[in-house]
Amino acid sequence: MKSNIALIGMPTAGKTVLGKWLADDFGVSWLDTDHMILKSEPDLIQKYGEEHFLKIEEQVLLGLDMTGHLISTGGSAIYSEKGMKQVGKISFILYIELTLPQLLKRTEDYVKRGVIGAKDKSFEELFEEREPLYKRYADITISFAGLPTLEEQYHKLYKEIIQRDIAKSLKNNTS
Repeated sequence: MKSNIALIGMPTAGKTVLGKWLADDFGVSWLDTDHMILKSEPDLIQKYGEEHFLKIEEQVLLGLDMTGHLISTGGSAIYSEKGMKQVGKISFILYIELTLPQLLKRTEDYVKRGVIGAKDKSFEELFEEREPLYKRYADITISFAGLPTLEEQYHKLYKEIIQRDIAKSLKNNTS
């Protein structure tokens, strides 16, 4: 049974901030998969490379087995089909969709930020590559086109979760 909410989307889409805010408002635990991976080794990508990071990310996703959580995934989580199947088994997956111009306004140096694939591709190319994957794995796509601030985006996201009755499963399954 799906008893979590997982946020997916491009780097800088706001998954971390929105996830924290949602967890606070719904009174549930919050988990950020990138933070889990990088807290013990902040320079993991620089030291061991992107493939190593993706393997660890997949292990983290496959190990997710909890209820009543708000999960913010890394932007590259969608590269692991097995990992996303696990996330989808336990969570309602919401794709936080921003337009490319919105994302570019938030992204100053995506290579320094550690965006997987940024060394070989432009941000625009990554967007085109990833967007179909986000849509494939999402139960619901929440478009933030025309909403410039995180606050406006949060209100729309919160409203969608309430209207679609997703929050009920979080509250009934907190542990």
